[in-house]
Amino acid sequence: MTSKNEIARILHEIADLLELQDVAFKPRAYRAAARQVRTTSKGTDELDSLEVLTAMDGIGESIGKKILEIIETGSLDYLESLRKKVPGTMVELVKLNGVGPKTAIKLRRELGITSIDQLENAARDGKLRDLDGLGKKTEQNIIDAIDFFRAHQGRSITGHVMDVVTKLKENFSSIEGVDDVVIAGSYRRGRATVGDLDYVILSSNPAIVNESVINLNIVSKVRAAGKKKTSIIIEQGLQVDIRYFTLESYGAALLYFTGSKNHNVKLRKVAIDKGLKLNEFGLHDGETQERIAGRTEKEVYGALGMEWITPEIREDRGEVEAAMEGRLPELVTRENIKGMFHVHTSWSEGNDTIQEMAVACRDAGYEYVAICDHAGSLGIAGGLMDDEIRDQINKIHDVDTKLDGITLLTGIEANIDSEGHLDVQQEILDDLDVVVASIHTGFNQSREKITERILTAMANDAVTIIGHPTGRLLTKRDSYDIDLDKVFERAAGLGTWMELNAYPTRLDLSGSNCMKAKRAGCTIAIGSDAHDIAHLRYMTLGIKTARRGWLEPGNVANTKGVDELSL
Repeated sequence: MTSKNEIARILHEIADLLELQDVAFKPRAYRAAARQVRTTSKGTDELDSLEVLTAMDGIGESIGKKILEIIETGSLDYLESLRKKVPGTMVELVKLNGVGPKTAIKLRRELGITSIDQLENAARDGKLRDLDGLGKKTEQNIIDAIDFFRAHQGRSITGHVMDVVTKLKENFSSIEGVDDVVIAGSYRRGRATVGDLDYVILSSNPAIVNESVINLNIVSKVRAAGKKKTSIIIEQGLQVDIRYFTLESYGAALLYFTGSKNHNVKLRKVAIDKGLKLNEFGLHDGETQERIAGRTEKEVYGALGMEWITPEIREDRGEVEAAMEGRLPELVTRENIKGMFHVHTSWSEGNDTIQEMAVACRDAGYEYVAICDHAGSLGIAGGLMDDEIRDQINKIHDVDTKLDGITLLTGIEANIDSEGHLDVQQEILDDLDVVVASIHTGFNQSREKITERILTAMANDAVTIIGHPTGRLLTKRDSYDIDLDKVFERAAGLGTWMELNAYPTRLDLSGSNCMKAKRAGCTIAIGSDAHDIAHLRYMTLGIKTARRGWLEPGNVANTKGVDELSL
């Protein structure tokens, strides 16, 4: 059955194709429908009737029928007809940061550009700067966007493949002869993006298991199949590499294929220094070749004279030395997390009411939640004006009074303008429990200007958290130029929290920046940025990223009880 992510991808492609034909209104409807499908808590098997689909906000009869066709057939005739009208390479153009449909249409009409390669050649030859509405600065921004696109080609956002990873493990685990399955590689280490998906399977009979693997319904193509390794392409277009090992080597294999490469190189050096040899088949005596360890990762690490190292920090950033000296940090876990910051509701661009979001947080085990809808100047997000914020404060208090088992905190995600000021009246900010201040515009300002905007916002005593501090959008846009050292130093002094925004396309701060913030003495607030109840699970990504940054419970604001927050 076609996944929700695939349905959403098709709807987004339709929107892109319509925009590239300069069609008005319809693209927005398809994007809204795509968001509804991607974020609904219903499974694909529940989206089985026009009645169910049209009951969802933003999905009318026409789009509903198309979704049913996708579910039933795995394809859509309407999409194929649109593809014939627009060169396929033009769809790639609008994936570049700063190249929207209107710009793509202009490029095609005036320069005949219909592909990224053509655009790159024209930009590097200085042919874009003279076009009306572009200029030299935009030309350079397009070159930067192309470079960024090239560097991230072939990688998927980790949060977008979570369901696929789970489904694959369930499929592999159901095969007779499979004793254990673990996802390895970048995914296991909690990286923000992944390339191929790597699985290590424990089996004493890999030949039989392999035959079952290549015949799974989710497999669309078999690239290679053997007793030790199989590579398949699944219906979502992802490559999946499966490696088979017996019990004697299983731990060593899992260690090896989890990586990172630099971590493995460091471990092999430690082994050599001890007269040993380490590879995916085990840890061996350098002279006799006798296997010393290999069944479990802990066994291998122990034989090397160190504690087991959690996958998230296997990046050769000091973890091996810390493990050998017995000083690995006790990293934050889900069990440490008591509260949820930065969620959106139907008051702005969220899908669920305040009460629905609060109940979902309570049922997920959280003690408190801060409702932080968008403030008004961010028009595209249905932001709240000052009088609406006051109304929402009253509503939050009302729900909080009636709802047992969780505390609701009033909040807002305010926008930091070009001078560092916020788009909400100060007296309202002062009345809120949590103020998340974020940059949503002016990404191309200088390093000094961006940094000063953040510092000015932090000088406002009402600001609790700086939201997604670097502004990156994974696979789409790099971070803006900002002096994080200066920001972290000021934040630590003022007691302003830095956000680790857990939304899949952000994961901002990154793990490495969390590590820098920790060294500077900052407190990190993990925010799901949930726009739907289904998004609450993104906290898993945030916690993984926090662990990649070596964050301990004391470094994370969410580990405090509501009475400890000092808001």
